[in-house]
Parts: sequence; C-alpha cells; structure tokens
Amino acid sequence: MNLNPLATYVKERQGKRVIRKILISNNGMAAVKAILSMRRWTFIEFGSEQIITFVAMATQDDLNANAEFIRLADAFVEVPSGKNVNNYANVDLICKIAQEQQVDAVLLSWQIPPRRGPRNAFTGTTAPALARSASPGSPKGLEVVEALLKNFQMMVLGQTVVLQEGQDARLMDACRVQRISRQSLPEQQATRALLVEKVEQACAGWGCRLTDKGLQLLNQGLARLWPRVDEDRVLEDAEARIAQLRHFHREAAMSSSSFTELCARFPEVFLDYSVKALWEDDGLLAVHKPWGMRAYLARREGEQYRAWPEELTAHDLLRQICEGSRPRMCNRLDFATSGLMLVGKSREAAGKASRLFQQRRVLKTYLALVLGHPPASWEKGVVLNYRIMDTSGFGRKAVDPMMENTAGRTTENAETSVRVLKRGLWPPKPWQASFGGCGEGSPQEVTREPLPASLVEVSPKTGRRHQIRVHLAAAGHPVLGDDSYAGQPWGLRGGCHRMFLHSWKLELPWKDSVLSVEDPCDWCDGQLV
Repeated sequence: MNLNPLATYVKERQGKRVIRKILISNNGMAAVKAILSMRRWTFIEFGSEQIITFVAMATQDDLNANAEFIRLADAFVEVPSGKNVNNYANVDLICKIAQEQQVDAVLLSWQIPPRRGPRNAFTGTTAPALARSASPGSPKGLEVVEALLKNFQMMVLGQTVVLQEGQDARLMDACRVQRISRQSLPEQQATRALLVEKVEQACAGWGCRLTDKGLQLLNQGLARLWPRVDEDRVLEDAEARIAQLRHFHREAAMSSSSFTELCARFPEVFLDYSVKALWEDDGLLAVHKPWGMRAYLARREGEQYRAWPEELTAHDLLRQICEGSRPRMCNRLDFATSGLMLVGKSREAAGKASRLFQQRRVLKTYLALVLGHPPASWEKGVVLNYRIMDTSGFGRKAVDPMMENTAGRTTENAETSVRVLKRGLWPPKPWQASFGGCGEGSPQEVTREPLPASLVEVSPKTGRRHQIRVHLAAAGHPVLGDDSYAGQPWGLRGGCHRMFLHSWKLELPWKDSVLSVEDPCDWCDGQLV
C-alpha cells in the first residue's frame, strides 16, 4: 500500500514539489465552496478528504454568520473586518499569513499578478462570478468544474496557474456532488436531534436502549458526516433504513444489541439510503446505489412484492430523479452491493449503454474488503478464472474442472482481475455483533475480534451473476459481510453490518471519447488498521 500517495501523485506527473498545505484567501462562503470542491477532488483521487490541509481566512462577521462552514477548514486565521476591507485582494496580508502558517500554496480569489503574489500562488476569480454561475448540472457548470479542478490539480503539482474570468469555485453545485448546507447551525442540530430521537424510538420498540457512550458516538458521527448529507432527504432516508433494520430484526437476522452497536459504530447507515445522481449527459445518468437496496421489486409466484411494507428500490427512487422519464437500468448491482449504476433516461441512450455492457466494452472496477491476506503475487495483480455454475435456489459456485463433477449441469466461463491495495486487521476494535440470517430463533451473538483482512481492487472481465463474490470465496478470500459465500465463521455476514463490496468506477466509450465515472467509496480508509 502506498503510504505517501500525494508524493507519488506528484512524482508520476513530473510535478515540481508536493503541496500539502494550502491557504484559502477568499472570504466567507467563497472559501467554503473552494474547500468543499477541493476536498471532493482529493477524496476521488486519493480516497481521503484529509490528505491536503486547508487554512481559511475569516473576518469576525464571517465567524458570526458562517461559523459552521468555516470550521470545514482545518484551521482559520481571523483577519480585519469592516467596510471596504478587501482582505482577499490584500497581497501583503496574504503573504504575511502564508508565511506565518507555513503553507505550500495559496488560493487567491482575484487575478493578482503572480509576480506580486506569494510563491506557488494559484490565482483566479471566485467571488465575482458566484452570482453568474451556471445552474447545477448544466453543460456550462460542468465546464467550470472541469476547468477549475484541472487547475487545482496543477496547483497540487506545485505549478502556478492563472484562471480566466468566470472560472469560480461553485463546483459542488454544478457537479451535484456536495452542497453548502442551507440550514443554519441550530437547524442542523435540530434535524440531527430528530434523527437521534427516531433511532432511540426504534431501540425502545426492540426492548433495548443506547448507552450514554453510544449516544455520544452516534451524535459525534452524525455531526462529522453532516456536510455530505442531503438535507432534503436525511430524515426520510433514516426512516427507510430503520424500517429495513426493523424487518431484519423481525426475521431474526439482527439482534437488539447489534442494533445499538450499529448506531454507535456505523452512524452512516442512517444517512445512505437514497439513490444519488453523480453525472448526466444526453439521456445517460450515473447514480449511486446504497447497500441493502434492490434494483427492482422482488417477485413471488410471478407477482411483485415488497419484502417489508416500507421497502424502497432503486427503481422507485430513480423515477423521482428522472422526473417523468422512464428510467432504464443499463447494469445492475446485487442487493448488498453499493456503488455505480448507469441508467438510461431515453430508450436510445439505454440501448446504446446496455449494448456496450453486453459487448464487454465497459471496464468495471470494484473495491472490496476480503478476509485474510492474499499471497504477495496479488499485489501485482492476478486473474481468477474459475468456471461458475448454478446451485440450489439463487446460489452459485465455482467449479474446478479437474476436481468437480457437474452432473451434466451447464457451467459458464468467468474471468476476474484482482489486485491487493492494502492489508490490515478488521474490525478496528473488538465488538459484539450478530448480523445476517441465523435460521430459527434469535440471532447468535458474535464477539468479533480483529482478524487479517485486505482491501482489493477487482475488475470482472465477464459479467456473470455473483461472479466477484464467488471467485473471491473460491480463492479463499471471501468478501467481508457476504452471508451467501463467506462460509463459517464468516457467514451470518461475519458480524458486519453490510457486505463490503462497492462498484467504484466505470469506463466506456461515449461520444467519441472515453467516459470515466467514479463513485467514491466511503469505507476504504476507515475499516482496516
């Protein structure tokens, strides 16, 4: 695993030097927009929002009005306030702060000539263009995003860049990836309190309660994750996830104590139960599907049914996103798998994208946490090519042609490339848990001690049902949380609250170029120690 990814990034691109700390010299909300946009880029590029440190400038007025936003920076420096005090155009002040804070580069908000600005300055206009920014998701907005992110990458490489007029920092709106909170700090706190109240009510209904420590961890986790939530849906998402977990509890798939442990350790489960649009162009839509959600309603005896009354499917939510258009899924993910899906909003776009999948012209890349530490050869990449066949029910299994009698049943060729990215232990700390089907009676309690586990990158060359899960299990390194193929003691989801398999990236030919879309994985960094 690369322990210094930023240095590697700069070296591979012949950068001048590594930029680890940046002063954002904009005032107020413009600075926040820049920080969120750049954090998004670092998360996509490196898998972490914290790899680059940001220092913001803030007046007392900024602190009074926008304190919750300014805290998104790693540190801030208070600067003079008052009428006609343009701190972001004060080169002497900016140079002084840059020297005191020992930053590597400065994001300037006005077009200050580089010879007057600090060394490694990244100059451009942000504040003047905010009011004229293109609407979210529009082609012009995406051009702005692409231009500024490209320049930010050059800044990270230690190169000075001068932006053109109109290339501003309103990126997360145009990209539909993150948004400035419309709620004030008291409103955010009130919404979080309502969410916590719903969780406590669910606990009471199951005859359990959160401890004071559990409540503290839940509140801290929600506050940490809040900048990335969709405030329009957060309570609705939480209610839908609680309804799902209530169903698991009724089916003896999760104990009451496991639910309380889940609340304290994984508060993000209540914030991720909606389909989110990531990219859109000419009738093709890239979306994020959460774990624990079916693509379509299940069928029983030919009739559609919901496993629990409040069950939501990706198709249900896509109809809301597409606003009248009929959504057509071009690829599908298992119930337990999260990540990228392509959806056609028109018959033509859906047909074109679906044919690319059928012709195996789409490069699919997944991330998975697997049990154990695979051989060293996996770090350079290996190809798993077990043939696959159906078993009873909906299950599948890998077939070794030298050892297995298939009894005349059809087998399918399958090929999966796998590469180890990181080795460590999972879970980070011991904990009591019981997730997954346990047969009759109450679920079994499992004390999950840290065991060897690895983060792997997986690219299926063929598209067989359950291919990645079957191949990794056959190789002796099943996906953590896979209650179908992991086997004992890693059945019952192995004490995991979810299956750790995520569709991360899709690359396909589109409009005379290669389209590459990513859905950043929110658990890559925090699960292994």
